Amino acid sequence: MSLPSLITFPQLVRRIRQEILLGQRTIDQQRALVYWKVGKYISDFILHGKNRAGYGEKLYEHLSTDLGVGAKTLERAVRFSREFSIQTPGSELKWSHYRELLAITDKNQRTTFQRRVIQKGLSKRQLIETIFKSGHIPIKFFN
Repeated sequence: MSLPSLITFPQLVRRIRQEILLGQRTIDQQRALVYWKVGKYISDFILHGKNRAGYGEKLYEHLSTDLGVGAKTLERAVRFSREFSIQTPGSELKWSHYRELLAITDKNQRTTFQRRVIQKGLSKRQLIETIFKSGHIPIKFFN
């Protein structure tokens, strides 16, 4: 995409800012989809070995070492894939939103907060403040 030859500096800044924001949003949405898929793969794999004691715990440790990803992150990804349905890469939520929503154990409350994020376009910080102010979860449970 080329720019017209007669563009002002403020127009240039505005266009660049728009592209950067669009790129960041796309990356954040893709990150959520990636973690959902990772969680699904691990979850399906664990189901095949469900009769073995401690299978999941050892699996997280081995995957963490082999992939260079924290075991807690992998466990969170599995929980994420089990708790949320993501059909398309165009999800309105970022991975950081999902991480905070996973701290809410009541599914109805979690759905309510998820809708607020979508309707009001809340940032992660705004979501945390909304949950905290509602009194549903003590702040210590947040990531």
